[in-house]
Amino acid sequence: MDKRIDYISELPEHILHRIMSFLPTKQITRNSVLSKTWLKAWKTSPILEFDFYAIFSGNRYGFPDFETREKNKQELYNFVEQILLSRRKQMISLTKFTLIVPFIYRKPEMVSTMDRWIGYALETNVKHLKIKVGPTNDDEDYKYFEPQAVLNAVSIQILDLSHCKLHMPSMGSLSLPFLRKLSLSSVFADDNIINKLIAESPRIEDMSFINCYGIKSLQIFDLDNLIRFYAERIVHIELLTLEAQNLHSFTLRGSFWPSTLKVASLKNLKSLKISNAPITDKWLHEHLNKFHHLTSLSLFHCDMLESIKISSSSLHSLCIYSCGKVARLHIDTPHLHIFSYCGDIISFSSDNLFLPKVHLHLESNNMQISWYARLIELLDKLNQLFKTIALESDTGESYVVPSDLRQLLPSPLHNMKELKLSISCFRHSTVAQLVDAMLCICPHIETLHIDSIIKSYFKFSYQKPTCKTEKDCKSCPVFCWNHCIKEIKVKQISPASTMCWHFDAEDIKVKQVRNHEERNYTFNQDIWENIKSGILDWKI
Repeated sequence: MDKRIDYISELPEHILHRIMSFLPTKQITRNSVLSKTWLKAWKTSPILEFDFYAIFSGNRYGFPDFETREKNKQELYNFVEQILLSRRKQMISLTKFTLIVPFIYRKPEMVSTMDRWIGYALETNVKHLKIKVGPTNDDEDYKYFEPQAVLNAVSIQILDLSHCKLHMPSMGSLSLPFLRKLSLSSVFADDNIINKLIAESPRIEDMSFINCYGIKSLQIFDLDNLIRFYAERIVHIELLTLEAQNLHSFTLRGSFWPSTLKVASLKNLKSLKISNAPITDKWLHEHLNKFHHLTSLSLFHCDMLESIKISSSSLHSLCIYSCGKVARLHIDTPHLHIFSYCGDIISFSSDNLFLPKVHLHLESNNMQISWYARLIELLDKLNQLFKTIALESDTGESYVVPSDLRQLLPSPLHNMKELKLSISCFRHSTVAQLVDAMLCICPHIETLHIDSIIKSYFKFSYQKPTCKTEKDCKSCPVFCWNHCIKEIKVKQISPASTMCWHFDAEDIKVKQVRNHEERNYTFNQDIWENIKSGILDWKI
C-alpha cells in the first residue's frame, strides 16, 4: 500500500504562514477544507486576502448557475465572518488585510459587511490595508464610501484604495502618523481631504494617484521622507505643487495635465518620467538644469517639444518616445549609458559621448528616397558613438534601404559587430529581405538577432574578399559582406521556446524543445541562394 505522508502539514506554523502569503485566496480556501492544519494556520495567519472577484468570476470556478453561486457566496461570507470574529477574540494582529469585491456584488448588505470586516482589521492594528471595490463606473455616486476610521488608523503603514470615495471624518480631523505608502486608484476625493491627509502623514515615502477624480489642487510640502511620486490621469487637476528635497523618482502621465505645475527643491531627483505633457523646450531646459543628480530621463508623447537640448554630467539613461514635433536633439551627457529613441528621423548632435547601448525605433508615414538618405546619415553619425545597437520596427520596412541608394551611399554601421532587430509584423518581410537589409547597414556584422514571432539567430564568419578590386565593393570603407562571407550558422526557435546557442555540424537539424520546434542551419556553399530559397520562412 502506498502510504503518502503529508509533509506540508508537518511544517511549523510560521512556515505555513509564509507559504500562504504567496497563494491566492481560492487555493488557501481549498487547502483549508482538506487539511485541519492549514485551516488552523489560516486562522492565525498575519496576512489575510479575500479576493471575491477571483473566486466568483464565472462558471470556470465551479459555480454552474446563479442559485449555486449565491449559496456559495453566502457560505463563504459566513466563513470569513467566523474567521475574523475568532481572530478578534484571540487578539491576533494582522500585518496585511486585502479585500477585493466586484461591483456587481456590492449590495447594501454587502457594504455593511465590508465596513464590519475592515473594522475588525483595524482593531487588530493592521499595517497594510488594501481595499478594492470594482470595476465600477467613474461616477462618484457609485463609489464605495471608505469607513471614516481608516483615515485615523494609527497602525496603518501602507494604504491601497481602489474605486472608493474618501470623505472627511465627522470630527473633522484625520491622521495617519506612520503611513509610508499611499496608493489611490479610481478614487474620488476633494482638495480638502487629500491635502489634509498628506499633511498629516509626515513619514510618507511613496505616493501614487491613478485615475483619480475631484482633486483640483494638489499641494505637497515638507515631506522629507518622500522618495517616489507617481501621478497618472488626475482628471480635474488644475494645480500641482511639489516640493520634496529627498524625492528620487517623479512620474507624471496622462492626458489630464495641471494648468500650473510647480516643482521646486527636487535637488536629489534621480528619475524623471513625463508623458502626454504640454511642456516646452524652455520648460525642459530650465528644470533639467536644477536636477544635478538626475540619472534617468524619459519623455513620452510630449508634442510641444521641438528642439531638445540636454546637458547633464549625471544622466545615465535617456528615452525619447513619440514626441511628434521634435526635429533636433543635442545632448552633452558624457556618462550616458543607454539611449532610446522612437519617432521620425531627427537632426542629432552630441558632445563627449560614447554609448554602450542604443535602441532606435525609426518610422515615418513618408519613407521616400530622401528619408532613407537621412536614415543613413543619422546612422553614420551614431556609428562612432555606440558599441551595440538594437533596432525596432513595426514591419522592418524602415530599414530596407532601396537598391538605388545602396549604390550611392556607403554602409553606415561598418564598425558594428552585433545587431538586434525587433519587428512586430513578421509576415510583411521575408527573412532573406531582413538579413539582406541588416547586412547592407552593417556589412561585417558577426552576430545578428531578428526577434519576432520566430526568433532567428545568425553567426557570420568572413574570409578575404573575392572581388577583383576594391571599387567593386559599394560598402566602402570596408568590403561588402557578399564578397567575403564564408559561413552562416542559423538558429531559429518557434514561439515560447527555450533559447540556447548550440550549432550542430549537420547542415540542417530539426528537434523539439519543450514541445516547440527548433531548427539549426549551417550554410557555407551557395549561401545567399539558400537563404533566398525561403527555407528560413516558417509558416505559423
